[in-house]
Amino acid sequence: MQKFLRSIVTAIVCGIVFFLGSVFALIQIGLSRYDSYEYYGQYPALYVIPGLIGLILPATVTWLLRKSKS
Repeated sequence: MQKFLRSIVTAIVCGIVFFLGSVFALIQIGLSRYDSYEYYGQYPALYVIPGLIGLILPATVTWLLRKSKS
């Protein structure tokens, strides 16, 4: 049970980090190119998809590692 909870917490934390990292990067690009931090806000796929990847990535890596041990 503890491994399951650890993997859930890891997935959530990675998802949040990926999401916030993509938002921060888009803000910086928008500020440097268009002088508007909201410029890329009209494209939600640019920050939602990295968040979803961050949620799925830890589970995939764990599954591949467990599969290779067997």
